[in-house]
Amino acid sequence: LIQHTFVHFVIFQRANCLSTTMATSCTACGLPPLPNQRLLRCTRCHNAWYHDVACQKKDFKRHKAECLRIAANIRVSSSSPGPPGGNMSNNTGNDSKPSATAAQTRASTSKTPSLVECRTIEGKGRSLFAAAALPKWSRPLESPCAPLVLPVLHEEVRPYRCAYCFRRMEACPPCPPKNVLHAHCDPSCEELNPFWEGEHQAVGRLIQTGQAKRLPGPTTLLCSRILRKMQSDEHVKREFERLCYCPDDMLSQDEKDMYRAVMRQCSVLLYHMGEHLASKTALQMIEPDPTPAYRFVSRISMNGFTITTSESYPIGTGMYPRASMINHSCRPNAVQTFWFDKEDADPPNMPKLQITTCRSVKAGEEITISYCDNSCPRKNRQNELWEGYKFHCNCDWCERSDVDAATVGLRCKTPGCVGEVVSLPPEEYTFMGPQNVTSNRLSGSDTKQCKMICDTCGCTDFEEAIKSRTRVMDRIEKIGASFANDNTDGEQLQTFGRELSNYYEACKNLCHVGTSWYVAWAADSFVNWCASSLPYCKDESERVETCRKALTVIQESRGAMEFCMNFPGNLRWSSHHLGVEAKMRLFVNPMDGNGVVILKKARNEMLKFYPPWDDFVKAMEKSIEVYSLPC
Repeated sequence: LIQHTFVHFVIFQRANCLSTTMATSCTACGLPPLPNQRLLRCTRCHNAWYHDVACQKKDFKRHKAECLRIAANIRVSSSSPGPPGGNMSNNTGNDSKPSATAAQTRASTSKTPSLVECRTIEGKGRSLFAAAALPKWSRPLESPCAPLVLPVLHEEVRPYRCAYCFRRMEACPPCPPKNVLHAHCDPSCEELNPFWEGEHQAVGRLIQTGQAKRLPGPTTLLCSRILRKMQSDEHVKREFERLCYCPDDMLSQDEKDMYRAVMRQCSVLLYHMGEHLASKTALQMIEPDPTPAYRFVSRISMNGFTITTSESYPIGTGMYPRASMINHSCRPNAVQTFWFDKEDADPPNMPKLQITTCRSVKAGEEITISYCDNSCPRKNRQNELWEGYKFHCNCDWCERSDVDAATVGLRCKTPGCVGEVVSLPPEEYTFMGPQNVTSNRLSGSDTKQCKMICDTCGCTDFEEAIKSRTRVMDRIEKIGASFANDNTDGEQLQTFGRELSNYYEACKNLCHVGTSWYVAWAADSFVNWCASSLPYCKDESERVETCRKALTVIQESRGAMEFCMNFPGNLRWSSHHLGVEAKMRLFVNPMDGNGVVILKKARNEMLKFYPPWDDFVKAMEKSIEVYSLPC
């Protein structure tokens, strides 16, 4: 009896802490409570009230979906979630002020969200697990993660985006200067940015005196900000030092040289900013033993996030320690996205990281995201993960040779053979380590370790085909980098277009158009070129012809595109590509009803991961509104 009374008291106190709303009628039958009767409340969602268990069971089928949705998106003040379907607690008439015991319970459980729990796994460190069943499209971290320090923009976008809130500046000049360190969209952003003035003055002195020839890169600026903040903020120091780092013996000599150079640049920059203690700390990490410098910079390279827009364009780098606990999987159950503030936000905020589930997650299941493009072939994923994070993925998806063979999609070179070229299981080839990893593509030095064989004729002579494909991919990557750096004029853009068209045809000859990631990637690169070249077209007819070429390539490669869309957690194919296709169709024919349907599909897909005020979402909303108007 005493134990039952104590449990009932805890439930009763939890009810008082979480809501101050008195229910006046039963959710199931709509009738008010009987005299001297207290309605009972669902303890999972705290949003439904019943006369008794019979009323709850009657309403269970209707209430279950709503209950799970509300519970997955609100903060529950108990560390142990209720059983499926929820239980009930008494509704009291005293909702004025929670008792001391209830306040202490709430304070002790409000530090971490109840939807996730942190566990330590051997070989992985801290990891996040679902404390309750999470439906698809829920947000387990409840609110977007704030960065440890102000993130840093990449050099090529600094003239166009605010250095504090990262929003695109509306009043940006058509041809802004190239060498820009900071630009702000509003005086309030400039006032809230604690780093810009010191960095601006220090970099100006270094360039004027000839000690620096170019502006500092993102890694140097981010390191200096963390070092500066660690001197005055114990929380920043503690959170940063808890992050994992790369052991010295796993770093190549080039990486060690680069890490030492970054710390030396940080020391010089901090010294000219007047941060002498932080400058001395950076110098002590290099001399006499550079091991602390290796660990410091590798914490950033292994735990930092590339901040991307909703159109999948990388624009910056930031540290989000809370999200850094989420491990990688090639078949993730969650996706990371970055949210920027509304235009009229007061005060403005730094870019935040949001986690959204892309499939349902069971209670006790680890929450995972993908650190790379999980739709690309296994060898590419393994190289990219080793190069950036120093680990080999051994998930179940990496063991699926059949899926990997379809993703590669290599054609058999034997005349008349229609067999499928498959890759050997992972245990039958050897990964050579960092010495052979030069990019996230297949390099000529390690192609012999990735064995391919035709399942019909037994041909294994695919080394030259792989090398040809690698050269094509490397060239496409360089062209894409030229687009990102805005180093092209109209004539050069046309040259790139002809090259990309030829490379797409080469990929079609080497690989199957139905599933190959290489075909999809080459096609997507050509379509993006078409979209980028529209402002440079001479007249309307040339623009329409460019859009027709893009739509032809989209139609030819649709099988490969849709194959890539089936990989969960990859928004590039499911949202960005659909949006581009819809815009091309509507440009050619404003009355194309299918174009509006595709645009709405892309918009709905985006809203699952991004807020309605996102720039890309708003642009699609505007296009839908315009093209849906009757003529």
